[in-house]
Amino acid sequence: MKLFKIGAAAVLTLAATATAITPANAETASQVCPSGYVCLYEHRDFGGRMLKWNLPGEKKLEDWGFRDKASSIRDKRAGSFRATNVLGAWPDQHKTYNGDYELLGSWNDKIDKILLP
Repeated sequence: MKLFKIGAAAVLTLAATATAITPANAETASQVCPSGYVCLYEHRDFGGRMLKWNLPGEKKLEDWGFRDKASSIRDKRAGSFRATNVLGAWPDQHKTYNGDYELLGSWNDKIDKILLP
């Protein structure tokens, strides 16, 4: 009988611990894109690692180990910015973004640099 009580207590403890864990793609306080910033996220739906910028200029994502890793975007600034897919011997591809994109579609994991005006 005691063995059952100990087992039940352990199961209840594990259940309580499991409900406290947040999903990997949930936006936590550290992942919230602040007003005035452009934020790139590693996973769809604004999950995973996040990078953010608010100053104008070109940002080469390889400088942050993030080349070809962006899967969602939040742009909390007025206006838009340009993303570039560097293709080497072929002409680079460019796309303009403004607003929130929970999934980048054909541009998923293809952005190499961005240009903030």
